[in-house]
Amino acid sequence: STPQPTQTPLVTISPAPSLTPSIRPTAAEVPSPHAAASEDQAVISALNAASLSPWWSMPAEYQITRAEWSRDETLLAIDSPKGIQLWAFPGLRYIGTINASSSDFAFIEGPGGPMLLVGDWGSVVVWDPILQAPGGEYRDRRDVSNPASLGLSADGKRLASSLARDSGVGIHTVMHIWEVESGEQLLTIQVSPILVALEIAFRPDGAEIAAARRANSTVYFWDTQTGTALGRLEGEAVEYSPRGDVVATTRGRSVWIWDAETKGLVRVLQVSGEEVSPPIAFSPDGSLLAVGVNSLTIWETADWTEVTALPISGGSLQFLRFSPSGRYLAAINGQSEAAGAGYSDAYTATIWAVAD
Repeated sequence: STPQPTQTPLVTISPAPSLTPSIRPTAAEVPSPHAAASEDQAVISALNAASLSPWWSMPAEYQITRAEWSRDETLLAIDSPKGIQLWAFPGLRYIGTINASSSDFAFIEGPGGPMLLVGDWGSVVVWDPILQAPGGEYRDRRDVSNPASLGLSADGKRLASSLARDSGVGIHTVMHIWEVESGEQLLTIQVSPILVALEIAFRPDGAEIAAARRANSTVYFWDTQTGTALGRLEGEAVEYSPRGDVVATTRGRSVWIWDAETKGLVRVLQVSGEEVSPPIAFSPDGSLLAVGVNSLTIWETADWTEVTALPISGGSLQFLRFSPSGRYLAAINGQSEAAGAGYSDAYTATIWAVAD
């Protein structure tokens, strides 16, 4: 059955609205891949990364911030102001739009196939991506209406959610750790006496969790069994290598590589472009690190040699994610510019792959 939290009764969730033309992408938003999908598609490596080219791209006149693959790589989810768009992969056939206004989501593997976890107001909601219908939620009823940030352990068995809680004298921030299958709440960590937004990452062995707070450029670490604070590092974004040997944080044009156990500094990488926190992504085997602002730069992690730097046009990079197989790399770039009394958005979601 669908994972269901059991600590407290579930809040009744109304059925998802039916899909209507107003929330479907237009014809221009449903492009075809530039090349046919193939089981022989090469895994991205240090030897072929210089041959990466756009395999599929979707321009949009609205803000895009995230793209996630299901763990079996059969689905791709991309956020938009209209909801979270779902695409069959690798054929890139549009399936539908989940009517959820969140930019933080991740796939888990349910008994019947992929399910999508979406940070919602006061909880994390489980969505069936095929039916575009909610099926449960991870909620602590003491939390209040703040969009949840979330992170999944490498094995997909534990979920972390960060939300706001009313202490009676003010709003503060907590982070819960849940068992995904049973919905049992394993731990609650008191993160901050004020309301803060976090980016969450588990260490691959699940023993440690990190949360990056952009407002003060600090990454915090806790023990996932006891909730004990383990220290802090500089950074506005955080990601562990799948190998578990290093953790990367970023701020400005700098990427710091730290020893995951001791938190000692291993290497500092510099990124060209605007003074913004660059997105980062490790390949599934941990052999590559992708990062960039105005160009997509890939380093080989064995000796931190730059492998390639690919130009990006149409605004700075906002997000990077390798597919689970390591054959594809999702990149989102774009910009928002003042236009009259409002803003004009121009963003592009691109799937990169090694050219034949």
